[in-house]
Amino acid sequence: MAKNEYIIEYNENLFNQIRSDMLGFIDVHTDIYALGEHEKAKLPKIIKPKQSISLLDKKVMDELINIYSNKCQDIQFDSMEIYELNNENEFTTTFIHLNHIVDKLTYSNIIKLKNIENSISLKPLYLTNYLINYTSKIGPSDRLNHVFNEDKFTGYQKRFEKEFSKDFKIIINESEKLFDFTKIFLDLNSIIGVFWKFCTINKIFESLANSLSFTRILQDFSSEINKKKNDLRYSFREKDKRQIRSFASTGGLARAEKYREKMNPIFNELFLLFEKRNPSNNKKWKSKGECAKYFIKEYYLNNPKTDIDLDPKKLVTEITNRINDHSARRKTALLA
Repeated sequence: MAKNEYIIEYNENLFNQIRSDMLGFIDVHTDIYALGEHEKAKLPKIIKPKQSISLLDKKVMDELINIYSNKCQDIQFDSMEIYELNNENEFTTTFIHLNHIVDKLTYSNIIKLKNIENSISLKPLYLTNYLINYTSKIGPSDRLNHVFNEDKFTGYQKRFEKEFSKDFKIIINESEKLFDFTKIFLDLNSIIGVFWKFCTINKIFESLANSLSFTRILQDFSSEINKKKNDLRYSFREKDKRQIRSFASTGGLARAEKYREKMNPIFNELFLLFEKRNPSNNKKWKSKGECAKYFIKEYYLNNPKTDIDLDPKKLVTEITNRINDHSARRKTALLA
């Protein structure tokens, strides 16, 4: 098999896998189980509103891909770009240039095809995207009894209608009409962004099928899709982790506060002893460690039933903290 034929076959197989992964967004929440009493109960694929709406299944999504791939613009190269592609082994920037061209073409297709005429056929895609993202943020154990936020969903539908309205994407600069790129953020989100990029690549595939730089673009796109699917499937775990960290942090602060409240009188007593002479020889303490060891011995003799565990290193640290605190107070008094 010739080199070009091998590259074309590899790219075709990779692209077919990407298409399959793309359709897999529809089932991204399938086979996730709740914990506890619902552990063995299958959860709904998507949490839905009360109102009846049209959502995508794999068949409809595949049809949409075919329709909008045909509507996308074909890729155009100038003579220098054609030379670079035909001799890409001689250039180090071919992948970067081609990737930039594909991204620009994707944005251009969104600009061209996001209009009133296409809003009816595209609405199920946008609503499905919203609900899959919405579901991903709800933990499995909460999904069966979750109360859907109808107001938020209604707000999204209104935004959809507005963004597909005439001239919504156009801004006027004196006598010139320009495209406002800030208005396509909705279209680069999650499944929608993948959809538009896939349709763009599908349209130009034959023009680039024998390019190794195009192979890298497909590989990166495949990784992007799988990462987004994984994020959608398990993003609730990040929320759970944040809650656990929050609870742990709050609990840790409470325990630390309780510990300080219990131990501060002991530490203060220790520091008073350190400021005096060693009772055993009436001399200055040789070190903070010597004072700490003496204090521990006397404390346990006087409190045989205590459950407090005194650590010499910790006591030395507390003496140091109080010395520094005293020094700071003295400096403040002198400055005053």
